[in-house]
Amino acid sequence: KGRQVVKKLAQDDRAPSLSKLLAQAVHSDGNDKLTNLELYTLLFLATRLGRAKDARFIYHRLPEDFPNEDEYAMIPYWISQAEQFSEVDD
Repeated sequence: KGRQVVKKLAQDDRAPSLSKLLAQAVHSDGNDKLTNLELYTLLFLATRLGRAKDARFIYHRLPEDFPNEDEYAMIPYWISQAEQFSEVDD
């Protein structure tokens, strides 16, 4: 049930700012560049919402070892968790 709630929150029309920021993080052309911390935060949110594809794009936009080596090493694990979330919901 928790995953269903998260899925509904990802599709919630009341959070247009989050949707816009995720789209900006994935499809930015450089004119409206987000900071590395904003990208990292959106990557974390994308993984928790089960949006593995978006998280993977954002991951490749981050500089290596951001914010630190240990947390950067955890990102692929978060993405694999997001893939599992999306498989369960499908």
